Amino acid sequence: MAPLFLNGHFIKYAVAASAHGLADLYQPRETLLPYTILLPLPLPSVLTNITFFFASACHFSNDVGIFASVMGHVLILVFGMNSIPLATDTFCLFYLSCHVPFTLQRLWKQSKSDAISLGSLITVSLIATHIFIESRAIEVGTVAQRLVIAHAISSHRTMSNSARKDGPHQK
Repeated sequence: MAPLFLNGHFIKYAVAASAHGLADLYQPRETLLPYTILLPLPLPSVLTNITFFFASACHFSNDVGIFASVMGHVLILVFGMNSIPLATDTFCLFYLSCHVPFTLQRLWKQSKSDAISLGSLITVSLIATHIFIESRAIEVGTVAQRLVIAHAISSHRTMSNSARKDGPHQK
């Protein structure tokens, strides 16, 4: 159960846009603590999968609220039982059209120059991916899942209470 296999039309763009996680580097150093703890920690793969699911749902709740995030995750799980490409594309469309732009919007409120530099990096990554990468499938192993968990914890710690409660799109 450890690796997640994703296959869809937009997965390579979601991988490129994962550079948005570098927004954590613009935060105080202590917010990076989850990375130093989780990455070397030998967690059982099932525990990693379960934690990944819940951390992802909590993390995306910053964008759309907890109810919509949990329902979206359940929908992706249901789609995944019948069609991995449909589940992957559903995730990627949300990730690319909501999550990454909202992350940049939150960073913009903190520092316009940081948001511009990170947005530029993401844009270059997306262009390079479009030109050079043909794959439509990836494997998200336990280390990558722990990276996502650490990112979810780190970014949760830096969110303001109002952004966590409302999400940036509702202001």
